Amino acid sequence: MLRLTRDAAAHHEAEEMKRRELVRHLWRKTQSIELTIGEIYLREVRELEIIPPVLRLLPADGPYPAAVVAPLGIGVEIGSPFTRSIFRRCRPCT
Repeated sequence: MLRLTRDAAAHHEAEEMKRRELVRHLWRKTQSIELTIGEIYLREVRELEIIPPVLRLLPADGPYPAAVVAPLGIGVEIGSPFTRSIFRRCRPCT
């Protein structure tokens, strides 16, 4: 039983390393969102007035469309101009 637990833990760790490497790879492919389709989308469709500088564009690649991405773990102070803009302006995607 202990061996199964060790094998499962080793498998989980290997899978986690693969996911982290994929995230690093994708993040390296991102670019500034300024003057891109991502900025146009956020300003015109989502009606955001303030676009935080941490947002980036992951360009389209083969069958995968472009995506607006952001790092996780960066806090945004509640009540900041950015959060007020999101809660006031943002409406559900259709």
